[in-house]
Amino acid sequence: AVVSTQSGHYGRGPVAIALDTKGPEIRTGNLKGAGEGYSEVMLEKGKMITVTVDKASYDQCSTDLLYVDYENIVNIMEIGQLIFVDDGLISLKVKKEKSTDCDSALIPLL
Repeated sequence: AVVSTQSGHYGRGPVAIALDTKGPEIRTGNLKGAGEGYSEVMLEKGKMITVTVDKASYDQCSTDLLYVDYENIVNIMEIGQLIFVDDGLISLKVKKEKSTDCDSALIPLL
């Protein structure tokens, strides 16, 4: 990165640079019983929801179960870490880990 100042306005010294790196895009499955039409579900702050990568749950999403397409998530998530799904529209905090899914609590968007 090239950093320049105008007429020494900022003087000399350290310059902070923020960088936003792109993580994996995590997408959800379909809502249970939604069919081909548009459907939505209300997720409640603080309520526990199971996040799973089990493909059998792809079309079974509900207020209690959320399928995500990022299979490695169960291998890298640890208790206390945040999960951002659908470009951050859904934010979760991992509470308990399992082999093919993890129990998470809904948290408010940051």
